[in-house]
Amino acid sequence: MDEKVKRIEEIYKESESAAKKTIIQIDKHRANHYNTFTENIWGDRKNYDMMINSSTVGIEKAAEWIIELSKHS
Repeated sequence: MDEKVKRIEEIYKESESAAKKTIIQIDKHRANHYNTFTENIWGDRKNYDMMINSSTVGIEKAAEWIIELSKHS
């Protein structure tokens, strides 16, 4: 959560409290949508082919990895 807040603060120039509120709202909407339209539970690791912690590797490197993997699918 801390890394998400930091990213929102930097990109959108939101305060910490506003960033947290935004993240919680977006995550709730994503989970509701995913859970409604799939037979899976959002956030359950077994439902993903790949997970990347962009806080560790960075957005650019994560994007590179995704592009590279898509070439082999």
